[in-house]
Amino acid sequence: MIGDLYAMPLPSGYGACQVTGDGVVCLLDWHGDELPGVADLAAAGPMLPSHHAHDGTWPCCVRVTGPAPHQLIPVGNGPVAGGRPTATDSYSGWEHLGCQLALQRRWDHLLPAEVKDAYRRLEPARPVAVDFGAGPATIPGGTNPLDLTGAGPVRVPENGPVSWQALDALMSTAVVWAGPDRGFSAALAERPLIGEAFWRLPPAEVDLAATALTDVHLGPGVRRLRLPPTTMTCVFADGAGPESVDVLDDGHWISLCLGGAAPVIPAGLGRVSEVRIETGGTVSVSGLGALPSLRSLTVKWRGGPGRLDGAEALTGVRRLHLIGGYGLTAGTLAHLSALRHVEIDGIARPVARELKAMFGARVTIRGAKNENWLRANLNNPFRDWADGHEIGGAQACRAYAAALRGVARDPAGALRGLVEALNRIDARYQMIDTMYREEAAEAFLDLAERAGVPGDEAGRWFDEWRDF
Repeated sequence: MIGDLYAMPLPSGYGACQVTGDGVVCLLDWHGDELPGVADLAAAGPMLPSHHAHDGTWPCCVRVTGPAPHQLIPVGNGPVAGGRPTATDSYSGWEHLGCQLALQRRWDHLLPAEVKDAYRRLEPARPVAVDFGAGPATIPGGTNPLDLTGAGPVRVPENGPVSWQALDALMSTAVVWAGPDRGFSAALAERPLIGEAFWRLPPAEVDLAATALTDVHLGPGVRRLRLPPTTMTCVFADGAGPESVDVLDDGHWISLCLGGAAPVIPAGLGRVSEVRIETGGTVSVSGLGALPSLRSLTVKWRGGPGRLDGAEALTGVRRLHLIGGYGLTAGTLAHLSALRHVEIDGIARPVARELKAMFGARVTIRGAKNENWLRANLNNPFRDWADGHEIGGAQACRAYAAALRGVARDPAGALRGLVEALNRIDARYQMIDTMYREEAAEAFLDLAERAGVPGDEAGRWFDEWRDF
């Protein structure tokens, strides 16, 4: 209710936020070593983010849906003090507040003043000449993510030393690397401005403990991993996570992202409280029973049938978000009495009715589909676009179906036809945002792989042909 105050546990101390309006939550400019009381927060103003592109003039205040997450500790109820906004046009989740607080503290305490000043002076559109040791290239300053795998304009030597100092001119905050270390982890450690790293084909042992990374994305191959205490998100591609992870508090502060049909939790992450799984077909979550602190789970299916097995292991989960679970039955969730909030995006319409009767106000359902729709679109990667834009989404589904029929006969023609159709859809409806663009790229590359088109070539085609 309006006036409710919450403490936000951090790896060091606590932050705080308050519900200041109907569905509006404001992050407070307060941090302490001990759990606060209502009186401790009475004089705190709203936090004004100044990290990265934020200029310190706008309060961190968002409109949210659903109850407060399990991580927040109720402090009490107090008056909404002056300066704390009671309305906002910004929509996000509760997790946005914790992320902003962590990023601000990282900016304030880990980044040298000269690095922050250089970042502020950067003109993002201005071309910057760099040379990582394999010849000069010119790209916009602040390019994110900066691809150092050879797929983009920047090249690194195939052998020999890499000139990592070229990173300093670009001021990128996200970097993509592939293969052996070759000084990559040391370069990250020397540049705390870099907060996100994508490492494809990593070595068996990866040590990032000296970096200031907040987001780590690792491809398969790692067996042992060390992470810094700043890590907030860790993504293991295709479910092929390491055997062991060394990180603060056994991963209690990490949002863990996994893939595969039966995700396995690496040793050393026994206190993870938030897990996201992306998979196709059927996924078993029985292995998550080894996480006594697990409170939040998101499962996203990329294709049918969208079934969940082993849900009886989720006894401690309080928040469950299921995306594309068209193979779910009401019985799948019937025994999860501890659930406080269930969100479902995409489900068979009869099952939606049963779940509404079962969970009442605790469940939010979007995108319930009838049998005819499911028969036509269950395995279409654009199946859920229609929830955002009915006409444009339906056109995207038809464009993919046409490309699927023709890709074996004429790979280049079918793939180009798909991208050109998406170009027309976006030109008319302006509906392809970052998430849709990523889904379009994934669908395109999957079709290209089926047709035997090399991945590098397919990636170039996609970038050359698309206007969105």
